[in-house]
Amino acid sequence: MKKIYYIFAILAFVLTACDKADVNNAIQPTNSYVSVVSENINRPIRPIELGKKKNNPFTVENMQAALDTLRSHPDSLSACMKAPSTLDDIEISTTDLYVRFLPQDSAQYKLLKKDTTLTLFDFPLDYEIKQDGDYYQDPTLTGNYTWLYTRVPVGYQPPADIKYEVLANLFIMENSPYYSEEKMSSVGAMKAKSEFATNRNEALKTIKAIAFFITGNPYGDTKKIQTPSFSPTGLRRVARPVGHKFMWWSWTTTDYYPSGTISVQDYHQMNSSAGVSNYYSLTTVPLKGAKIQLWNWFKWNYAYTKENGYYESDLAYDGDPEHYIYFSGKNGNNTWDLDRALVAICLWVQKYSLGVQSRDEYNAVISSTCDAWDACLTNNAFYEYMTICDKDGITRPSANLRVALRSCSGDHSTPLIQLNKNYLTGESFTALAALTFIIPGSAPATFTAACFVELMLWCSPDIILSGGDIKSYQTDKHNYSEKQSVACYYATVWHELSHASNYQLVRNKTNAVGAGTYWGVLVNVEMFDYLIGAHYGAKGDWCWEQVALCEGWAGFRQFNLGISKFGFTDEYIRDYPFGFKDMYQELQIAGCSITAMEKSLTATTFAGFKQNLQAIYSSDNSKSTNIGSIVDRYYLNPMKIRWKQ
Repeated sequence: MKKIYYIFAILAFVLTACDKADVNNAIQPTNSYVSVVSENINRPIRPIELGKKKNNPFTVENMQAALDTLRSHPDSLSACMKAPSTLDDIEISTTDLYVRFLPQDSAQYKLLKKDTTLTLFDFPLDYEIKQDGDYYQDPTLTGNYTWLYTRVPVGYQPPADIKYEVLANLFIMENSPYYSEEKMSSVGAMKAKSEFATNRNEALKTIKAIAFFITGNPYGDTKKIQTPSFSPTGLRRVARPVGHKFMWWSWTTTDYYPSGTISVQDYHQMNSSAGVSNYYSLTTVPLKGAKIQLWNWFKWNYAYTKENGYYESDLAYDGDPEHYIYFSGKNGNNTWDLDRALVAICLWVQKYSLGVQSRDEYNAVISSTCDAWDACLTNNAFYEYMTICDKDGITRPSANLRVALRSCSGDHSTPLIQLNKNYLTGESFTALAALTFIIPGSAPATFTAACFVELMLWCSPDIILSGGDIKSYQTDKHNYSEKQSVACYYATVWHELSHASNYQLVRNKTNAVGAGTYWGVLVNVEMFDYLIGAHYGAKGDWCWEQVALCEGWAGFRQFNLGISKFGFTDEYIRDYPFGFKDMYQELQIAGCSITAMEKSLTATTFAGFKQNLQAIYSSDNSKSTNIGSIVDRYYLNPMKIRWKQ
C-alpha cells in the first residue's frame, strides 16, 4: 500500500478545489484522433461523435403505421408471412419507455448505477454515430455529468430527486404479450414451440421490418449469409436465413448469436493452474473475464470472456451490434470495476468501443499501442490473481472491488474505502478535511468536514492503481524494457491485491466489525504518519508492528510472484516497513507454507503472529522453535532490514 497518504492528500485537494474545467481536462484525452478511422480498434481513447437524429422505428406510432401498412395490402402478405391472419390478433401498445436521467452529483450517479435493472448509455440511442468512441458529453450541459439513456418497462418509478424525462413510448416485440421466447438448448437445437407461436413471432418480426423501412432505416442482411454453425459450447450461432418480400421491399432475416475471441498483447500467458509461459516479445493472449456488451437500438446484453478469451451471447441479434469492452471483470464470485479516475476519484467504469461489428463472429486483438492496453493488462492481472489465490491456498479478496485506474504514473494503494467506509470516517477523513484548509485557495468558505466525508464515501475507491507506470518504468523511473515494466506492473497489482486478501482473511476469521477495525486502524495510522511527516512511522510508534507485518507481507507476495512468474521484479531498497518481506522469505525457506503464514496474519503484533504460526506447526518442535527465532530477530532489528534482490 505505497504512499496512501500522498494519494489521499491529492484527493482531498481535488474534491474541494477542482472546477468544471479541471474535470474536463482530466477526463478528455489529449490524444489526436482526427486521423483515426473507425475500423482501427487500436486507437487512442476518443469521444463519441453524433450525426443526425434517426426516425425511431420502435415508437408506438411507427409500429402502428407498419401494422396498418401490412393490413392495407393483404395481397402482398403471402410473400413475407406464412400466416397473414395472425396480424389480426396483434394490437400495438406501449411495452417500454425510452427515457433519460441527469444525475447532479456522484451520489445520484452511484444510485442509478446500483440499480441492476438499468443498462445506462451516456449517448442517445436514436442518433447516427459518426465516430465510435468511449464516452460522450452532451455539449448543451455545463455540469460534470451527462444525460444517461436507457429503456424501462411501463410503470417504472424513477428515483426521487433525479432529473428524469420520457423521450418516447416504445413497442418492443420481445416484451409484448404476443411474443414467445425462443432459446437454444445446450446441444444447439431449437426448443420446441407451437406452430401458432412461430407464426406470431414471424408476424411481429415482419411488423418490425416494415417499421424500419418506412422510417428510412436499413434492415435485414447486407452480407453473405453464413452457414448455420455451432459454437465451442454447442450453441448454434446462426439461425436459418429466411427470405421475405412485401410490395417493393425484399429482405433476408437471420438471427445471429454473436460470439468471438478478444485478445490482448502481453509478454506472458497464465494457464488455469497458475503456470506461466513467458515470451521475449509481445504475444497475443486471451483477455480473461472481461465484460463484453452488445448493443443495437433498444436491444442489448453482455457476456464475459472465458479463460481463452471467448465470449458468446445468449441473445440473438438481427442487426450488427456495437461491441464494447466494459472493464467490469469477473472470475468466479469475484468482480471488479476498473473506474476512470480523476487523481483518485472514481468517476465511472471504463469502457472501450470496438465499433459496430459482425453479429456472427468477431475477433479482436488489443495491441500495446491502444489506449485501453493498460486496462486490459490490469483486468488480466486481477483475473490471474484469483487463479494464484486458488493455487497457493490463500484467501481471495472481497467479492466486489472498486478500482481507480489512473492513466498517469504514480503511486498505488489499497484503502478499501467502499468495503470499509464505516471505519474510515473518523480520524482519517477529519484529517483530510483539515488538510484542505492549509492548501491556499483550495476550500470554499462553506466547506465542512462532513461534506468532505460524504464526497469521499461516494467516489473513493478500494484500490488505486497507476497504469501509466507501464510507460514511466521505461523512462524516468528505472529505464526498464517494456517487458520488464509489464512484469513489474503485474507484480505491483498483486501487491495491492494481497492487501485486499489480508482484509478478507480477517473478515472471514472474525466479522465485518473485526475486519473494519483491523484495516481502519492501519489506514488511519498511515494517514496520520504522513500528516506529521513521518510517512510510515518507525519502530515504537503506535501500530508499527501491524504496518510492518502487512506491508512486509504484500511486499513478499509482490516479489515472490514477480520472480516466480516472470523471473523479474522491481529493485527497491528500503527500510521499515517494506524490509520485512525478508522475514516471510526466511519463514518460507524454513518450511512454513504460504497458506500458514497468511492464516497467521490476523494478528497485529509480532508476538501474536508468531503465536499463530507456531500453533499451526505445534507438532514440529524444531520448526516451531525456528519460527520463534526468525520472527524475534526481525522484531528486534527492524530498522536494519533491507530488501534483497
